[in-house]
Amino acid sequence: SPIKIMGSVKAIAASSDFSLVLKEDNTLWAMGLNTYGQLCNGNTSTISQPVKVMDNAAAVSAGVYHTLILKTDHTLWVVGRNDFGQLGDGTVSNRTAPVKVLDGVKAISAGGFHSLIVKNDNTIWATGRNTEGQLGTGDNGHKNVFTKINL
Repeated sequence: SPIKIMGSVKAIAASSDFSLVLKEDNTLWAMGLNTYGQLCNGNTSTISQPVKVMDNAAAVSAGVYHTLILKTDHTLWVVGRNDFGQLGDGTVSNRTAPVKVLDGVKAISAGGFHSLIVKNDNTIWATGRNTEGQLGTGDNGHKNVFTKINL
């Protein structure tokens, strides 16, 4: 039967091997596999119980091995695997600690190996793996910076 892990939860994000919990006080908690640092705690050790990893989080989204965090000040923070540029930080280097990449963000969504965001001006931006054209940029080349989608 289900086991209660914690209370006062307002949102969750789950990947195949790790989970993230956003509490009502805007703290972010993480647990599970951490091979690429996707748990936002600065290392790559697996965690078997929830650990607080960040304050002032407004939303969270989990890719296969990367995490997007929208903070209450509308900044986007990214962490984890980045081999396709899915973190959008201009590199293909993995990050074990969260890195701020954008201001003025209001919504986030992590795909398997790509990421999409909506900025405050209602424009859509994408980064990461694009083999199937999933970024909507009109081509199938990977991106390592957030690129505006023209609709």
